[in-house]
Amino acid sequence: MYFIVASSVLVLISIASRCAGAPALSPSEFLDVAGTSIAVGPDHACVLQRIRGLDYGGRSLCWGLEYHYKGGINPQAYDSEAIYIQVISGYRFSCGITLDQNVHCWGVLSAYAPKGLFNQLASSNRRLFACGVKVDGSISCFGKDHSRVKKLQGKIDNDKNCVYVQVSCASDHCCGLDVSGQTHCWGDFRFDYGQGTPPKTRKAVAVGM
Repeated sequence: MYFIVASSVLVLISIASRCAGAPALSPSEFLDVAGTSIAVGPDHACVLQRIRGLDYGGRSLCWGLEYHYKGGINPQAYDSEAIYIQVISGYRFSCGITLDQNVHCWGVLSAYAPKGLFNQLASSNRRLFACGVKVDGSISCFGKDHSRVKKLQGKIDNDKNCVYVQVSCASDHCCGLDVSGQTHCWGDFRFDYGQGTPPKTRKAVAVGM
């Protein structure tokens, strides 16, 4: 049985299992999250504009508080001509995945773009960090908030043998979806309403906050 996606909920099917030795869902069972065309931060937003003749991706168009999305002291970090397959907007920053799967950031994280190739990104909506799923299925977090990133990355790395297909972040925590449909959550749950304890009896095809 499938459930409808809404903000901060999961799309779920059948019964979940742990990472090690868990059967993987087929690629067709996962929602396509890489082609995100719009992203909204606290005080700016970005979209990907479709380009004629290009089947996938587009140029970013951002609006809102100019200081945040154009980089403040480094406005050159914002490249409206670059072509992205996904764009995210967080607190005073945006990032995008380029066609060659590198990450480019503008705003206050312009100097913190991670190295490596990525399939998908997710931004914190109140903190200066973001996380992404790399092409090898690992999750890598980056940003200006070094202590928070280090603590969060340590918790993610404790989940051994996991290969992820999606990550989603809120202000202080993130959740990731692995190839078996199992959801994992990490971070600071100071206002814990149960969001850090995903259901273990269901498999998910997408996770969002």
